[in-house]
Amino acid sequence: MGRSKSNLEESDVADLLAMKGDFLLHREETADLRGEVDDLRKDVHSINLKQDTMVTVLDGVQKVVSTLSSQLSTMADVLKSLRSREASSSAQPGKSSPDQPQHEVVTGERAMSEETRRRLVTEQEKTRMAAAQIPNHLAPIHVPRPVIPTGFGANQTAEPHSGNFSFFSI
Repeated sequence: MGRSKSNLEESDVADLLAMKGDFLLHREETADLRGEVDDLRKDVHSINLKQDTMVTVLDGVQKVVSTLSSQLSTMADVLKSLRSREASSSAQPGKSSPDQPQHEVVTGERAMSEETRRRLVTEQEKTRMAAAQIPNHLAPIHVPRPVIPTGFGANQTAEPHSGNFSFFSI
């Protein structure tokens, strides 16, 4: 009892060859798609690195802005104290209060100027520290130029004393 040989018909052979061609075509497409997926992964990784850099830079910018805010507050306080001192000194020109001798007024002014100098030095140090935190390798920020409407061309000049001014191209 032997085995019986299976006979392949011609149509079966043609179907097998067509399936082999389809298989090879699908394998090539799969390889191409894998390459594209790898490229997309690299792009996503690159974008993530750029986002991390941007987050770091924005964090530094926020710190600088808060530092500048505190500096502006300090400057406003100094200006207020100078204004109040100026107002009190202009109310009594040339006279010091009878309670205080002239020597105490001068030392009070020196103390205020010393305090102002200390604040200035402190704010300068904060500015230096904030500048040190900003990376030097950042690319410049490109801002698109505004569109100049017709009639406001680049070579128009201002007419002094007439009140008519036109825009200059940057």
